[in-house]
Amino acid sequence: GFTGRLVISNAVTSIKEYTFMECGGLTGDLVIPNSVTTIGFGAFHSCYGFNGNLVISNSVQTIGDYAFESCSGFSGELVIPNSVQTIGDYAFKWCGGFTGDLILSNSVQSIGREAFRFCSGLTGKLVIGKSLTLIDHIAFDGCIGISSLIYNAIDCTEASTNSLYFPSLKTITIGKDVTTIPPHAFHNCSCLESIISECDVPPMADTIAFATFPTMIPVHIPMCSLTRYQAAIGWNQFENFQEDSFYQLTVSPDADEHGTVSIIQQPDCELDAIVLAEPCDGYVFEGWIEDGAMISSENPYMFTLTSDRNIVACFCYTGVDDNNMVGVSVYPNPISDVVSISGENLRQIEINDNYGRCVVTHQAEGLETMIDISNQPGGIYFISIIDEKGKRCVRTVVKE
Repeated sequence: GFTGRLVISNAVTSIKEYTFMECGGLTGDLVIPNSVTTIGFGAFHSCYGFNGNLVISNSVQTIGDYAFESCSGFSGELVIPNSVQTIGDYAFKWCGGFTGDLILSNSVQSIGREAFRFCSGLTGKLVIGKSLTLIDHIAFDGCIGISSLIYNAIDCTEASTNSLYFPSLKTITIGKDVTTIPPHAFHNCSCLESIISECDVPPMADTIAFATFPTMIPVHIPMCSLTRYQAAIGWNQFENFQEDSFYQLTVSPDADEHGTVSIIQQPDCELDAIVLAEPCDGYVFEGWIEDGAMISSENPYMFTLTSDRNIVACFCYTGVDDNNMVGVSVYPNPISDVVSISGENLRQIEINDNYGRCVVTHQAEGLETMIDISNQPGGIYFISIIDEKGKRCVRTVVKE
């Protein structure tokens, strides 16, 4: 029979059924080129001599029944690319040499009967993608090293009993878009230590979905969703719900030397998030930026946290070293038409827009100077106030 390494040409689009079945003399890695879309029934069945990595290109859409069954010599991680839609019955059964995590991408729609049975070398986590609708009988039976399951299948309604049974499973994480928990999929996962559900609305489940789970394990759920979970069928068997915020709030200055930012109120069920920006000497706060767009000029800034947020405080350099000039007032703020600046021994007033352009230069008029900016568009403005000694301070105003 064939011996040595197998090289598959880039001209091949389909590996037909039984093509290399029982070619036990083939060794090394097996690379499925990016021209192949289908790996047929039993194509590499019992090619136990392969002793390197299995590389499946991101053109493959179908992995047929028995395609790699009993290829026990493969090593390293098994990577299912984000093109595969169907994994057939017994496709990787008895491939015990694969190690590490197993990530099934969002493209995978069905996993056949015993598809990964006795892949005992897999350790760590199993990730189920969003598009999965079918998990057939004991698909992962014998995967004794899987300790964490991340389940993102939005609406998988066909899952056979024990299809997601792992004797070492400690944690299940249910993704935020999941709507349905299949009835028998998690049956007998009695060693489970915790569940994390990222869903604001409890995924639909029946009374046997979690029937074998310990009822006192912590079930982490989104903030403010407790009453919904306590009333939901299947979920209401649990007695130790813990409300968590699954959304990450990150705030930072545009540069450390420009200013500092802080979260002065952490959000929860009752409270909004509040963030505060404080400029360094020579800088003024300009506004909050997210994804490259200005979202607010309020400081402090209060908002409801409903998703991950990464907010940056933007500061504007003024060259100012004395923002505490005594006796200077600017009002009203916000401004409709006219802004008033009051103070002693003032010489000149300059108004710059949000882009740093000087839109008004005005000589001070005694103790109070009134400037009409009704012809300027709404937005943030920086008013530079200069006294007779050349000292300067800046005040930030908003024009409605």
